Amino acid sequence: MIRGVYASARGQVAPLRPPGLRPLLRPACLLAVACLAWLLTTPLPALASDCGYASIGDGEDSDVAVSTDGDCSAGPLPPTPAPTPPKPPPAPPRPSPTPEPTPPKAVPPPVRPAPPAPPPAAPAPTPAPPAPSPAPRPSPTPSATPEPSVKPVVYPAYRPPARRTQPRHGPSLVSLTLLITAPAVLAVAALRPR
Repeated sequence: MIRGVYASARGQVAPLRPPGLRPLLRPACLLAVACLAWLLTTPLPALASDCGYASIGDGEDSDVAVSTDGDCSAGPLPPTPAPTPPKPPPAPPRPSPTPEPTPPKAVPPPVRPAPPAPPPAAPAPTPAPPAPSPAPRPSPTPSATPEPSVKPVVYPAYRPPARRTQPRHGPSLVSLTLLITAPAVLAVAALRPR
């Protein structure tokens, strides 16, 4: 190991020491403080007073939704036992052969009545009298007011409104730009590999 020797103004000579873990101590402390602040400011999870869950089965009427007070465990309910199949009904006794029916007696067809006589024809309507011709319109009478004479309209010259500039409060735009870019340039220069 190479050791350097330097002289101080006091006259005492001391060996040079390697930096060791000292440069890493400050970032580690800052990281620990940031984590502690984050843990202290994080809200605690709320405790639930009610519980509810839903379970969807394989499509055979096993969809379940449960909502209760207090603690409950989420998950499907245990399957219910299948109902026992009902006993098949006893077979009905064989029916005895039915006797053949006797043929029905012949019924004579009903007699049709004679058609009624047609109603008498309606009398022909009388023609409507011709419409009277419209009366001729009277010609318009001339008005007594004379037509106005045409005169040119003169508008005043256009003057744009004066702009009122608001006084700016705070730093100028150049100062704000330097405030943002200067730390970035310094950080790039400091972190550049040597």
